[in-house]
Amino acid sequence: MKKWLVCSIVLLVVIGSSVAVAAAQGKLFKGFPVVQVVWGGKTLEPKTDVPAIIMENRTMLPVYLFRQAGFHVDKKGDSVVIVDKRTPYLETIDKLQKFNFSTVEEIDAIQGEMVDLLKRMLAKDDQVPAAIEDLQNKLLDIKEQAYANGDFTSARTGMMDLPQDIYNTRDICEDWIQALDSLQIYLVTNQMNALDSFWDQHQLGNEKLKDLKWAYDRMFINAMVRAKMLIE
Repeated sequence: MKKWLVCSIVLLVVIGSSVAVAAAQGKLFKGFPVVQVVWGGKTLEPKTDVPAIIMENRTMLPVYLFRQAGFHVDKKGDSVVIVDKRTPYLETIDKLQKFNFSTVEEIDAIQGEMVDLLKRMLAKDDQVPAAIEDLQNKLLDIKEQAYANGDFTSARTGMMDLPQDIYNTRDICEDWIQALDSLQIYLVTNQMNALDSFWDQHQLGNEKLKDLKWAYDRMFINAMVRAKMLIE
């Protein structure tokens, strides 16, 4: 009896709609109907000594079927600990999505505002110095938040090939803060080398942002693929 788990409650909670159970016509195990278990569209192969059965209107699964479905199973005395092997990848996907909705989109918006500053300068907008200071404060906030969060250093990815460019957040902020410093100098002195410095630092940050987005896409797709492979 210890080899079996109550599936009708536990399994549905753990793996939701990815599992289907159907009665195997005419087959019995110690007087109980044998059932066929399908996980993610794939029929799990039962062992003849202990198949999945229906007992007292409950579907009972042997632990080895959880292993076939891609779960990590650890038996400790009378307890069996079952962990979905996809969990590290699903956590990575969730963290990446939050990163995209906050940091990446915010940096993208600042990139557009920096270009808009030049148009405002040509229009002789006297609010440009205040706008520069506002953007620098936004970049400082993003930079400090990146330090606080540690980006993805704490992500339980199970992936050993994390692209270094995913950590570019702080570098982008530093490059653009320096670019805005140069723009402020240009506003005061009209020195072309200050404007050139703005463009150089701005472009440097743009390249790092491009690399960050590529690294983000790579991590996201890798995590999705690896999670999917564990249920096929």
